[in-house]
Amino acid sequence: MNVDESLVQRLNILHENGFVIALDDFGTGYSGLSYLHDLHIDYIKIDHSFVGRVNADPESTRILDCVLDLARKLSISIVAEGVETKEQLDYLNQHNITFQQGYYFYKPVTYIDLVKIILSKPKVKVVAE
Repeated sequence: MNVDESLVQRLNILHENGFVIALDDFGTGYSGLSYLHDLHIDYIKIDHSFVGRVNADPESTRILDCVLDLARKLSISIVAEGVETKEQLDYLNQHNITFQQGYYFYKPVTYIDLVKIILSKPKVKVVAE
């Protein structure tokens, strides 16, 4: 599938103006390799279906290893979605995946509960990339 030229132009304009472009659900549906070739992608978000099979299925783990290697070779940062277990966390940390999200860290909460959580936590320094 070819990427629409008008989409490429619009995303290039956004990128030139300092916007960061992330490709969600990489490895599923329409989030394929052609996007990596045709668009300036800063981040790929590895779909939870790949993260969920880490260490449980050797073939899936090898596929994920290849995706991580590809992203690094293209200088694309990686976000791992769907981290639910300590084993998944350990694998991602061993592979230097610093951006991770999932139930392992927190389950979804309401806005009110989020505010309570933030206000109850000690202040931490957040460092942007």
